[in-house]
Amino acid sequence: MALLEPLILFGVLFLPGIGFVSPGPLVFSVNRELSRILVHNIPSLALIWYILGIHGGRGSPLPWPKPGRKDLKPALIACSGLLIIGFCASLVPFTDLFSPLSIEPPRNFLQWVVMVPSVLTTGYVEESYFRLYLLTRLEEAGFGPRRGVFFSVLLFSLCHIYEGLPGVLNAVLAGTFLSGLFLKYRSIHGLAWAHGAYNAAVYLILARSLPS
Repeated sequence: MALLEPLILFGVLFLPGIGFVSPGPLVFSVNRELSRILVHNIPSLALIWYILGIHGGRGSPLPWPKPGRKDLKPALIACSGLLIIGFCASLVPFTDLFSPLSIEPPRNFLQWVVMVPSVLTTGYVEESYFRLYLLTRLEEAGFGPRRGVFFSVLLFSLCHIYEGLPGVLNAVLAGTFLSGLFLKYRSIHGLAWAHGAYNAAVYLILARSLPS
């Protein structure tokens, strides 16, 4: 029963995107990203924090923790670690069956502008659920840190299965790393900033690799 609520929330927030398979390169779309921000990311974040507020015994959302200097250290550590993990995962050979999803970066000024709130809100949604909410709920239910991290990483990796073997491996390593940082620093802002910065860095790297 302790896992029922987290699994239901996981299904509501993330299952619709797990089975996504693109027949070709995933082209960056301003309309799609704006829709995802307004229809999925922001409502998802509000729901996660509302549920956290109920479990806090207040019957309303918990006060949003103010970002501060304490978030800078975990943000820098997380961002550096994610870049290293992402680079290592990209070196793993893959077969056609487990090939990664082809993603195209933004190509004009408007797309780059929209990319910023897109990666940031995505970072906040994923860190709020997989680290803040899930690890906190499992801790309250009596799960030890190792079991909590294992369950969090399992669900986090499932969300990235459409990215192929490199994406799943990256999610396993990154999820474990981020979970450890959360348990140490309890910084939701730092991890969300780093998560968003990493996703933006991926777009920048892809853009630099495009033929001129």
